[in-house]
Amino acid sequence: AIPDNSPEGATSTISVPAGAGAVTNVRVSVDIEHTYIGDLDVELVHGDRTVRLHDRDGAGTDNLALSVEVDGFSGTDADGHWTLKVTDAANVDTGRIVRWSIDLP
Repeated sequence: AIPDNSPEGATSTISVPAGAGAVTNVRVSVDIEHTYIGDLDVELVHGDRTVRLHDRDGAGTDNLALSVEVDGFSGTDADGHWTLKVTDAANVDTGRIVRWSIDLP
């Protein structure tokens, strides 16, 4: 569940084993159920880098489905923790992270 109007938000982590090599491309797919996606900030965190995937766009649209190429991680080690952070920045509407995946070709 994504806490309503909470700066802590919800996180989900995927661990990539050692030896995966350097990142060249990152593709992230996200499926979030939420009754007002304009409340949501969605970020991908790896090591000391954070890239915003969704920035409170979409107003009152229900549910967020993204599949995006992500810049900002090229050349970093692929191994380690990749964390999706979803923050609900307004009251009333609620939701949950249904699933997400990361592709590191």
